[in-house]
Amino acid sequence: MKKSKYLLFTELCQFLDLKEDQVKKKWSKFDEDEKWDLVKGFVSVWSVHFHPLSPRSVKQMIEEYLRVTKCADVAAANTSLTDSETQLHPIA
Repeated sequence: MKKSKYLLFTELCQFLDLKEDQVKKKWSKFDEDEKWDLVKGFVSVWSVHFHPLSPRSVKQMIEEYLRVTKCADVAAANTSLTDSETQLHPIA
């Protein structure tokens, strides 16, 4: 399911002709109505080529993917910070 969410997100990025980080930033700034309009437009075009999903399913999958990747980004940043601290203050 994780891969499905990623594939769906990359299709959305292609639909918008934006890079992943640009879509992440824009999505977080959209209000609910803007998200619904975007998802409905995406589904109407995208479903011509793929098994159709409901706009609700697409929106949920995109939000879950972004939530998981945001958590992973935070974890990676914390690990990087911990590694940097270890290099500055090696454990004897």
